[in-house]
Amino acid sequence: AGVLALAHAGFHHSPEAQATGRWVLEHGFDDYNEVMPFDQHYSHDRYHYGLFNCCQGMYQLGGEYWQAFYPRAVAVLLENQRPQGSWPADAHWHDGQFGEAYTTALALLTLGAPNQLLPIFQR
Repeated sequence: AGVLALAHAGFHHSPEAQATGRWVLEHGFDDYNEVMPFDQHYSHDRYHYGLFNCCQGMYQLGGEYWQAFYPRAVAVLLENQRPQGSWPADAHWHDGQFGEAYTTALALLTLGAPNQLLPIFQR
């Protein structure tokens, strides 16, 4: 969200945004929908919401950040899509209560980022 805010304020390639982009690439979203093992009930990991927000920020950063981030995100999402087309409910206790409709909406918004259908994705 911080990278997106910087981009919308005109600071697309600020040192802070670039450092965040590097951090996202280092930590990624390869471990699909997992909760931090130290405390499953109180974890703050919200996989689908986090992926969607990082997707927005990385799209705004563009270039090498987007090229490294987006194909990996797509691969992980497609590997975990259910046969009927949905994604499982989020493992986070709060987001999980909204079921697979919530996670499927976030997955589809993430996958559709390059189409720039949402104004937030427009550069």
